[in-house]
Amino acid sequence: MRELLDHPLELFFAGLALFLLAAWAGAWIQRRSDEPTSEAFELVQGATLTLLGLLLGFTFAMAVSRFDLRMELAVDEANAIETAWLRAGLLPDQMNTQSRALLLTYANARLELRKAGPDEGFRAAAEQHAQQTQMKIWTLGEQAAAERRDSISALYLTSLNQAFDLRTKRAEAYDNRIPAAAWTLLLFIGVASNLLVGFSIGRRWWLLWVLPLVVAGTLMLVGDLDSPVSGSIRVDPQAMERLPAEMQQ
Repeated sequence: MRELLDHPLELFFAGLALFLLAAWAGAWIQRRSDEPTSEAFELVQGATLTLLGLLLGFTFAMAVSRFDLRMELAVDEANAIETAWLRAGLLPDQMNTQSRALLLTYANARLELRKAGPDEGFRAAAEQHAQQTQMKIWTLGEQAAAERRDSISALYLTSLNQAFDLRTKRAEAYDNRIPAAAWTLLLFIGVASNLLVGFSIGRRWWLLWVLPLVVAGTLMLVGDLDSPVSGSIRVDPQAMERLPAEMQQ
């Protein structure tokens, strides 16, 4: 299911087919029974559609909050790496040059995640590269602290610690997706709602497309916001993209 959620357009067509099938099934049942809708049926239909609207709003809010968090963490990490790079200039000459070169490599490694997309192998390689570079930077920072033992080394290590903590937070935000149980319940309520609407519409087949299109389109938007690796709505780390050029200058 995760693969489908990482491709919003495919999610749209799959949802549209599922909801249309449910709506046509409801219309077919109505034609076979040829019974008018009762007050009890309208009550159940209204309650189901209300629940569908609440679930759509709830999942949309979850997707937006996760997207905003990923955007915020990307900017914070770029700022933290830049702060560490600036403070590295206060270290002795040899350590200054080595630390800044490694931080530039680290920034490029973090930027590689943008290019990974849904390719888990490419993403794992980028994470491994960042992890190896991180260990080299920290080892060099420990050497500077052991030699100088002053406030400058402490500030530098603090900035490194913040940058590396943000790497972990971004990884957690990447994996923090809308739960599969929420998607399953949403699809179930969507099918039930389209079934009931199809039953009430009956032979007016042109109206059977309205609710499936609306629900499938909303699901596509939610899936696009929730997916950090694909789709048209993605975190655009402009601060991270500018960072290597600013370091080289």
